[in-house]
Amino acid sequence: IPDLRIEQGPPLFSWAPMLAGGHLTTADYAALPEVGKQRLATDLARFLADLHRVDVAQMRAAGAQEVGRWTVPDQVAAALDGLMPPDELRAARGILAEVAALPPDPLGAVFGQFDTHGWNMAFHDGRLRGIYDFGDAGIGPRHRDFVYVGFIAPDLTRRILPIYGDETGLHPDPHRVGLLTLWHRLWELVTVPPEGRAVALVRYRDCTIDAPGAGRQPMR
Repeated sequence: IPDLRIEQGPPLFSWAPMLAGGHLTTADYAALPEVGKQRLATDLARFLADLHRVDVAQMRAAGAQEVGRWTVPDQVAAALDGLMPPDELRAARGILAEVAALPPDPLGAVFGQFDTHGWNMAFHDGRLRGIYDFGDAGIGPRHRDFVYVGFIAPDLTRRILPIYGDETGLHPDPHRVGLLTLWHRLWELVTVPPEGRAVALVRYRDCTIDAPGAGRQPMR
């Protein structure tokens, strides 16, 4: 929680001390020893568990809104022509078809941060020091709030989910989280300017693993 200071001015303004550290990058995560990776996963799982315990009705009464909806899978699939090799395109459209068939989130809605990627983290000396930028916080499907940590590394998401389950008694489905992650990355691919598509395609591929006989599939 920011240590907010109010200056009466004029003009009236607020400020808070900066957190130590910089962004948590994929390279930072890869360089961590096993104990560091597990400690980071535990810290993030507990952060999400604590946030998701906040009463949704209370937050809605306080002014929290529903998180923005993503572009529907059918529209993303239709925009993929020419953006990836044919075999990969067929697999991507199969993933989006599976996303479109998903039922409502079985673990319900939560108040969440919904932007917990490494650019919104303060990481210093191998430890997570803070999470900031709650501009996208709101009420939304629980599984969606696990998507963004996968942008650091899918391995981090795999570690977080069972810890979160132990903390809350609610066990997110890794396959569902993987599908949502791929949906987000494919949406990014079709919406970025042409000069950004090569990077967006790499980001999409980094969120998947090879599954023999099934093309590129989400985290399992």
